[in-house]
Parts: sequence; structure tokens; C-alpha cells
Amino acid sequence: LMPNQYTHAWNSHRTGEPLVRPLFFDFPDLERRGPIEQFMLGPHLMAAPVFEKGQQRREVHLPPGDWYEFETGIMYTGDTSVILDVQPGYYPLFVRAGSILPLCPGGENAEKALRAGLLLEIYPGKNMSGELMLDDGLTTAALKGKVFQQEYSGTQERNGNIKLTLNTVQKKYSPAGSNLQVRLPTQFRSMILKEKTVEGKTVDLIREDRLYSVSTFEIPWNTTEVEFEYRSSY
Repeated sequence: LMPNQYTHAWNSHRTGEPLVRPLFFDFPDLERRGPIEQFMLGPHLMAAPVFEKGQQRREVHLPPGDWYEFETGIMYTGDTSVILDVQPGYYPLFVRAGSILPLCPGGENAEKALRAGLLLEIYPGKNMSGELMLDDGLTTAALKGKVFQQEYSGTQERNGNIKLTLNTVQKKYSPAGSNLQVRLPTQFRSMILKEKTVEGKTVDLIREDRLYSVSTFEIPWNTTEVEFEYRSSY
């Protein structure tokens, strides 16, 4: 999650908008419910920490909209509460439908993780958005404007296909690698890029301690538009 959190920390610095905030910051109607022991991590992630030793179950309130459980990929319909099993080393983390998250593989340290390449995880919704801000992570060059900034937007068509637009805002720093990996649910099995259809690869995320599989695609960093084709499960 480091690139995602780094991007939102950067936005927090620029705008004053808090990175860690109560649910009613993004969902004002929830203020009337009183205290909810959950919080938002930027506009896309919601955490439900476990507070008691030995706790085995956790009630999570889901605000309006659809939510994806980060570890399992299961989608829940919001404006309700769910009860989830918890254990040491795990607490519920949800992704808001419509989010486009910039991520990187785990690594020995931040520098090596970022050098391994970046990826986008798309959580389908009617309208989708996300952003990436990246710098070298080692020097103060970012203060002089040497950053890479890219904005993402997407829509889901009536046939289920997702059309993704990538807008490079700043390019005074170059990310590692020539391609960006895109991840989507396995129902998205191919993409149309520059009028060519390319089949995706199915990848199991068990090595990342996540309990589901995704379809992955490789697109060049300079891509501006791409479409991912939806096919219902067999």
C-alpha cells in the first residue's frame, strides 16, 4: 500500500486534508450515529482495528456504497454492518468501490519494493478514480518538482467493460520499469489496447497473504486509454 499512502500523504501536505480521518469526514450522515471505532485512510480505504486481546470476531459498519475486503476480494453492499472473523496479524481493511489504488510488491525495504515495479488495482464501480505521486524517495529532489504524477479515471459500461484513462500530469521523475501492471477481478479476462486484444494472466495473491486471484495486464507508462473486457464467470 506504500505508493497509495505516500500519494495521499503528499495530497495532505498540499491541501491540509487529513490522511487518517473519522468516517463522517467522507460520510457526513454517519456523524449522527455517534462514535464508530473505524477510520478512513484517505478517500479509498477504511480500517476496522481490533482493540481487545484474544478478540475473534469484529463487527464492521459499512457506509453506503459497495466495499471490497482487501484480503479476500469479497464485495459487500454497504449501509449495513457485517461480522467478520479476526485473528492476530489481521484486521478488516476495506476498499471503496470505484477506487484505483497504486501499489507495489512487498520487499526488503521501500527502495527495493519500488524498484520491483508499480501496479494499479482497480475496484470496479460505475465511476472510478485514483492518483499516483512518486519521487526518488532518497533525496529532496521532489521539493524542486522532480516528481511523477499520474491521474486515473474510469467508467464501467453497461456491458461490464471498464474504460480506463491515464493522465500524466508531471514527468520530471521516471518510475522503475517501462510497464505498469494493472490488476482487476478475474471476470476481466482481456484488454483492448491500441485496437489490439490482449489476454490477461490469472495470478494468485497468496504470496502477498491475500486469499484470492486477480487478472493482470501490462501496459506502457505512456498509455492514455485502455479498455478491459468483462466476461461473466463460467
